[in-house]
Amino acid sequence: MARQFLGALEYAHERKLLHRDVKPGNILVNEEGDVKMVDFGLAKRLVDSAFTQQTATGMPGTPLFMAPELISQPGVTATFKADIYSAAATIYRMLTGRHPIEAKRLDEWFEAIQTQAPPKANSVRPDIPEKVSAALDKALNKDPAKRHPSMAELKRDLGL
Repeated sequence: MARQFLGALEYAHERKLLHRDVKPGNILVNEEGDVKMVDFGLAKRLVDSAFTQQTATGMPGTPLFMAPELISQPGVTATFKADIYSAAATIYRMLTGRHPIEAKRLDEWFEAIQTQAPPKANSVRPDIPEKVSAALDKALNKDPAKRHPSMAELKRDLGL
């Protein structure tokens, strides 16, 4: 599943299209096991000069899967690194059954995503290979510059 939805995001990114709402609910799987990435309603072309992180509702996506920089720096221009973070948060949730950052209330979560590193995926589920856990750690880095440079690189590091 991850290979297919990361491939769809890679295809979109190659065309300079950001999804901006990558989350499990936007990944559909049919009876044959084919994965479709849906809900490009928040998608924007990276070349759009008016593109910033906020939509008319004030939020660029689903908070539990949003990159930290979109929360901590109002008005920041989103990049492909935000989709990489959200994709990694989605895979982390798929593999571990929990969000990378957890809190009881949304305001606590906003604070936690700025200050707490997620537990390594293989500390939550020891059967997750170290290679996968390390790739997720990198993709979930709070500093976008330290994340994978592309979906292709994330796929490679995950072994997909």
